Amino acid sequence: MDHLVGEVSSVQMLFPEVVVGYVAVLDYGSPTKRKEGYKYPVGDELKPLYERFVEGLRALSQRRPPLWAQGLVEGHWVVFVDSRKEAFLLDPEATVERGEAFLDALVSALREREPLLFPAKRPGPAGGEGAGPPPGPPGYPASG
Repeated sequence: MDHLVGEVSSVQMLFPEVVVGYVAVLDYGSPTKRKEGYKYPVGDELKPLYERFVEGLRALSQRRPPLWAQGLVEGHWVVFVDSRKEAFLLDPEATVERGEAFLDALVSALREREPLLFPAKRPGPAGGEGAGPPPGPPGYPASG
C-alpha cells in the first residue's frame, strides 16, 4: 500500500489530471517468507491478509471531486488466483465483471476530466453516425 500511495502521489504531483487505476493479482498458493525460509500456505490461510489488502484498496479508490487527495486512485481490480490448482483463476465470471467495471470507471473518469479526448460523434449520411473521415481544410477535398 505504501508503494502504491507513494508512486501515485509522485505521478499526480506532476500530472494532476491523470487517471490512475491499480491492478493486483493475489495468489492463494503463493509462498510467504518466514524466518525459517519460505512456507507454502495451507487452505485459505492468506484470505484474512488479502481481505485487509482489498479493503485498503477500496479506501484508496475514491479519487473524484471533491476528494482529489494525492495518493488516491480512480479504481482498482483484484484478480484472485490459486497457483496450486490447475484452473488457477478463481471465479472467472466475477473476475471479468470486476475488470469491466474497473475499465468503465477509468474511462468515465477520463471522459469527465479530458472531454476533448472523446469528441462527439458527427451525424453521417441521412442522420446516421460515422460518415467517414472529417472534412479537410476549406478549399481541399475531403480525405478518404
